[in-house]
Amino acid sequence: MREVRFHAFQGLYLAVAWLVLDAVADNVVPRGRALTGPIKAAAFALWVYMLYQTSRGMLVRLPLLGELADRSVDEQRA
Repeated sequence: MREVRFHAFQGLYLAVAWLVLDAVADNVVPRGRALTGPIKAAAFALWVYMLYQTSRGMLVRLPLLGELADRSVDEQRA
């Protein structure tokens, strides 16, 4: 059950990070629209990679988001 929660939180944090990067690229960075396509493609590829590895029973931990997911799972138990 812990692994399921971990993957759910990590996926949620990845989606939020993608939305934030997308908003920053659109509104802050000059010519940010040119960055949006590669950002979306990279996020989609990472998502597919995570789905594939998880379906094979592998635990994929993203550098910053994995730590946040661990903390969130631990807080759920307390």
